[in-house]
Amino acid sequence: MKGWILRIYPLIDRYRLVIKTGDRLIYRDIEYKPKIYIDGELEAVRLLIKGLDASNYLIEYNIEKWFKPPWYRVEKKIWSISLPGPKEYREVINWIKMDGRLRLWNTYPDDISQMMYNMNLSTSTLIDIDNLRLLEDPWDIKYEEPRFRRVRLRILDWYGDVIHPFKYPPKIIQAEYIDYGVKEVYRDLDNLISDIHRYSPDIYEFYNTPAYIWFRSIDKMFRLKSRVYIDYGWNVLEPDEYHGYIELSRLSRVDLHEVSRYSIGKILTTIEAYNALKLRRLIPDIRTDKEGFKTLDKLSKVDRGGYIHVPEPGLYWNVAQCDFTSLYPSIIVHYNIGNETVNYYRCSRYILSPESRHRICLDIPSTVAYTLEEILNRRVKLKDLY
Repeated sequence: MKGWILRIYPLIDRYRLVIKTGDRLIYRDIEYKPKIYIDGELEAVRLLIKGLDASNYLIEYNIEKWFKPPWYRVEKKIWSISLPGPKEYREVINWIKMDGRLRLWNTYPDDISQMMYNMNLSTSTLIDIDNLRLLEDPWDIKYEEPRFRRVRLRILDWYGDVIHPFKYPPKIIQAEYIDYGVKEVYRDLDNLISDIHRYSPDIYEFYNTPAYIWFRSIDKMFRLKSRVYIDYGWNVLEPDEYHGYIELSRLSRVDLHEVSRYSIGKILTTIEAYNALKLRRLIPDIRTDKEGFKTLDKLSKVDRGGYIHVPEPGLYWNVAQCDFTSLYPSIIVHYNIGNETVNYYRCSRYILSPESRHRICLDIPSTVAYTLEEILNRRVKLKDLY
């Protein structure tokens, strides 16, 4: 049996996958044991493990070797502790943060995303439901589009979209059942709710945030954990760019409900975090490094932004226009720019940056450059289709 993961959410002791297959939704509960990665004084670690064991929160623990920041050339021993489920994971993370004696590593992405990564699954991507394995690569540019049923909702008055629906209730509700090619206009909620039950959408799309909040307050069908609710009022894509969310969901392994609330920067950070896990690089829970001091003169040279040439007005012949493909990401990839490659003092191969005189090391790939190269290569393949 084949299908697509629509939604993922934690229960007390397991994780639930909501999977679309045919014209129905099915549920698969996963007993995944999330891990935390810590280091600190040996006595503090032993006390933690002893406490977890006494509370039946401990599955197993191991000592592993990961590459430590900031340069990721030297391995460091850390403790890997497996916990029973999502409830225990969140409680232990919060307790360690409050206690302050131990240091947490690689807490981002969260336990749900790390489960998807470790099980080699992705959302909005065709899977074998029985064996829970991918039937296509999430990074492929040609794939079978998920068959999620969608409805797009809008609340209106004579002047347009209603911004304060609790104070001024909408006169008209507009619903577009996208997969059926049907548009309806309603003046009462009962008819709308009856039709929504009949069409049974998997994804609810709202034109603005007030509409999203208002609908959630009027009926439980607008706040089910097993459905996706996309609020176009505060996200990066427009209502006619829904398929962009399918792409972002596949690449980030984050379900449509959550990824529609991510910024592009957070999505990129999520993919970078997966690559950090793949390369066994420790990412601190709290950033500890900071940019060094710069004089005013140096700051004006290295942080002045792009050069803008203002031409003199006139008539010119033989003018050529040049464009760069993804200029800044391409520069980062080409020159291997990243936190772990700038000014490494034992570098054997490096590029000397003009004016700032930074040494960009080429000995190992930076996590950022490694991630952007995958995305840029995929972008080139997509552009070649058209």
